[in-house]
Amino acid sequence: MTAGLWSQLSTRLPRVRRLGGGLPNTLGLVHPGVDGRHLAMRLDLAGYAVSTGAACMAGRGEPSHVALALCGDAALARSFLRVSLGRGTTPELLAGFADACVAAVGALAGAGAVAG
Repeated sequence: MTAGLWSQLSTRLPRVRRLGGGLPNTLGLVHPGVDGRHLAMRLDLAGYAVSTGAACMAGRGEPSHVALALCGDAALARSFLRVSLGRGTTPELLAGFADACVAAVGALAGAGAVAG
């Protein structure tokens, strides 16, 4: 299912990048220039739970060591978003998430909520 979500996001968000790829139910994303914390908050308000780092680093203000390793630098790591899919994830949920993500990135990019 992550392949389908990635296809939807990469088509609609030309700057989005996929990081990692080790887990079939997890998608690591960065959108350069967009603060991952702000993006996660907007997605939460839209009803989607995501994380800005590895599960073991939840709740900390700085980028996780995993995000830093995947991204290569702190500025890009601040835009990191981890999306995990579960058994109950449907194609409709993925489409709704993609819509919410595109809208949130557009709003944040336009509002100047930049990472760094």
